[in-house]
Amino acid sequence: MCFLQMMRVVFVCIYWLNYNAESAPVHYTEISLDALQYMSINGYLHLPDPRVGQLLDENTIKKSLESLQRFGNIPVTGVLDDKTVELIETPRCGLPDISKSHDTRKKKYALQGTKWNKNNITWKLINDNNDGLSRNQVENVIQKAVLRWEAVTNLNFRKIEINSKEVADIEVSFGIRYHKDAYPFDGPGNVLAHGFYPSTNEGVSGDLHFDDDEVFTIGTSEGRNLLWVAVHEIGHCIGLEHSNIRESIMYPWYKGYMGEDFPLTQDDIYGIQTLYGSKKRVTDQVTTTVLPVATGSGKDLLPSCSMKGAVFDRVTGITYIFNGKNLYKIDQNLQNVDGPFNVEKILPDVKSIDSAYVNSKSEIVFFKGTSYYIYSNLSELVLLEKGSIFKKFIGLRNDTKKIDAAFIWPGNGKTYLFSGDLFYRFSDYSNIVYYDYPREISKFWGNVPSPVDAVFAWKNGVTYFFKGTGFYRMTDKVEIEKYYPKAISGAWMKCVN
Repeated sequence: MCFLQMMRVVFVCIYWLNYNAESAPVHYTEISLDALQYMSINGYLHLPDPRVGQLLDENTIKKSLESLQRFGNIPVTGVLDDKTVELIETPRCGLPDISKSHDTRKKKYALQGTKWNKNNITWKLINDNNDGLSRNQVENVIQKAVLRWEAVTNLNFRKIEINSKEVADIEVSFGIRYHKDAYPFDGPGNVLAHGFYPSTNEGVSGDLHFDDDEVFTIGTSEGRNLLWVAVHEIGHCIGLEHSNIRESIMYPWYKGYMGEDFPLTQDDIYGIQTLYGSKKRVTDQVTTTVLPVATGSGKDLLPSCSMKGAVFDRVTGITYIFNGKNLYKIDQNLQNVDGPFNVEKILPDVKSIDSAYVNSKSEIVFFKGTSYYIYSNLSELVLLEKGSIFKKFIGLRNDTKKIDAAFIWPGNGKTYLFSGDLFYRFSDYSNIVYYDYPREISKFWGNVPSPVDAVFAWKNGVTYFFKGTGFYRMTDKVEIEKYYPKAISGAWMKCVN
């Protein structure tokens, strides 16, 4: 019995159990078994176990539909309406939108993000297709797809010829139904392809499989555009997960023919650049700071050993420490501290700071209370925008008093905001908080005590949390490293408690 058949048997059993349970009436005429199966496969619905008397209640189904609707960016109604049916019937990628790493019961790997441990990646087309496309045509499309990503990040792709015995990092193949992995295709009409995350960098990790029951085409609106599907799946193969931003290449649902020159969006670009770095040139200019020179001396230059905001400038290598009304600069070797600078004199609109971070556009965002201020960068400090955090960061809880910390996590290129005991995942591209947030800080960030004082990723790509006079270093598995917390004094700067 295949996986999908087994799933259908489970759903039928659940249906019968609920139908005969007077204590849990469910209107199953409003939702089909296919829809339930769809939500389960794509991570929106966790099946109960009927063997131990667990039942699928109406509220669980409603919440699952709401999660699907939020991720798909359609009206959130909690019912299987026409727009939801249309979304379910839209062809899509075979990877789930919500993986186990997003399960609120998990602590490890709570935030998806695996990557290749090298920057030179090889690929090979393993077999032919049944769509009438030549090997040369398909290889040209795959080459175009990898070049889209190579153009914006520090990766280099190389094709391996089919007759070479060299094993490729990314093996590209066409298959139908069961094709020797754990995720059989479903025939024409729904799943188009799936790309595996880099994961262990071995075996099936990074491979790309197209469903050969689909009709893939090049340069026409007929069938499924091979280039769009390839660009999307290559995104998975190099470490990107699905995005709920409709314009993004990593949006899981196929959007139809978009020509052959469609661009990556800023959401896609920043995500992949955070994993592998941006495409830097030797001739890049280094911006020089224009902050005033400190006039204090002696203990006036020794800040208090606490941080209320911290930002690392990747251009100059300088770390900026904010402590309410004061600002300090630490050089790239963590040796010399320059300051204090009076925030009100430098930023008269802000006056004092709760937290700050550099967004995906390389602008610096300051928070004070329920207000935000966006400046051009850390050097020019030209005010571009200001307003209420509830209008800019749509989806924050109404009772939010302030943003304690904010940063972009290198693990997946997403923005995270911290407030009290909670944190949010936020899209700088759409200005919307992700659908299943806020979450508890203690359950996802290695038991860091909350509220936090500051968070940032330093030049080594490591994430640091600051609380009081101590700091915590995070592993790639989002766990606190051994022997932490350590004192800020001496490690980051000379300061007085």
